[in-house]
Parts: sequence; C-alpha cells; structure tokens
Amino acid sequence: MIIFLSLLFAGVGFLINANNAENLLAGYNTLSTEQRKNVDLHGYLRLFKKFHLFLGISVLVIGLGLYFLADESVLILFMTIYPILAYLIFIIIGFRFDQNPSDLKKYAGVLVLVISLILVIYMMMQGMKENELIILEDKISMEGMYGEQIAFKEIDEIKLVDRLPEITKKTNGFAVGAVRKGHFKTEGGEKVKLMLNGDQVPLIYIRKKDATVLYFSSNTADNQKLFQVLENELNSKRADQNN
Repeated sequence: MIIFLSLLFAGVGFLINANNAENLLAGYNTLSTEQRKNVDLHGYLRLFKKFHLFLGISVLVIGLGLYFLADESVLILFMTIYPILAYLIFIIIGFRFDQNPSDLKKYAGVLVLVISLILVIYMMMQGMKENELIILEDKISMEGMYGEQIAFKEIDEIKLVDRLPEITKKTNGFAVGAVRKGHFKTEGGEKVKLMLNGDQVPLIYIRKKDATVLYFSSNTADNQKLFQVLENELNSKRADQNN
C-alpha cells in the first residue's frame, strides 16, 4: 500500500500538463476563457509536478521507515493525515498563481480538506480512546466507541481465549493496528464484535444467549483479573437466581 500510494501520488504529477489542463485540472477546468487568462498555468503546473513528486517520495521514505521502525498505528496515522495536510498546504500556496477575484468557490477545496482533517483526527482520537469494562450490579458496561451494556442475564458463556479467530472483513468498525472495535466477520463467516484496545492476551470471550459473540481486551487493566471479577460476579448472580 505504501509503494502503491507513492507511485500514485508521483504519477499524478506527470498526468496533467498544459495540453489537458482544460479538461483534467480541477478548478481550472471550470473557469471561463477570460478567467483562465488570469491564471499562471505554466507556473502552477511546475509547482503541481514538484509537489506530487515530493509527496510520492516522502510517503515512500517516511512510510517505509515507520513500517520497519515504528508501531503499526503510527504508520496508519501518518498515511491517513499526512496526505490531507500536504494537499491543504499545496492548495493554499497555489492561490498565488490565480489572480481572479476571490470567492467562496475558490476556497471550497480548502474548506473540504480542513473539515476532512478535523473529522479524521477526531475519529482517530475517539477510536484510540480506551474502552473501560465496568462491572455494575446487574450488568457490565463498556464505555466508548462501539461500547454497549450487557445484562448478566443475557450472558450465556464467558471464558479466556489465547487468540482471535481469523478476521477477514470489517463490516462496521474501527481498526488501527492492534486496536479494533466494532463489527467484523471471521474466515468462517461468523459475525463477531471486537472491543480490542491493544494486543494484550488472553482475551475475554463473551457469548450472549442470542449467540452474539464479543471479544474484549484492555490496554491498561489486566485481562485475567478483569475476567476473574466478571466470572465471580456472574456465578454469584446465577447462584442467587437458582436459590
């Protein structure tokens, strides 16, 4: 993916030239003939080519460096945020080649990128935030993104497992490195919910009476201790019900 994106960014720099800019260059292709006279097209295309070559090379070098030297989550954050931020700077610098009067349409690209950057950062922050498993009187509560509350009477089985089944598809969830939250499918087609805040094992396996399966792993608390408290509480509730 790093190599593919690097080649894609660099290739875009050679894709657009003065001969096809009227059709392919976003923003320029919507200008009237008179408005195009106020644009330094050749100067902009030089910047366009240099920017995309720089972006492609920097994504390759930094991306591979993070791939080999850093945590996977750092790499994903870089590959998500860096291109958006780079294009935001590029568009702002590119304004100096356009002498047409400023209007809302001219700054639409900047607005879209700023909103996209804010949303990406917000989603990353929410997704990386620890989901805390809280044991209450009659239920367990998992706070945060894709969190839920499960009543003890809904639980059919809990246990510790050493690993996940093979996960092949994310249907509705968040995944950055070892952090995976939301709804996924296994290799066998089983639908499972993951609340994994890190790579700690063993995992807490919870199967509800409706056959829904959930895997939980904390990043800060001890999974084994959490499971022991949860198991004791569940056994206590079941004993009370039997009496």
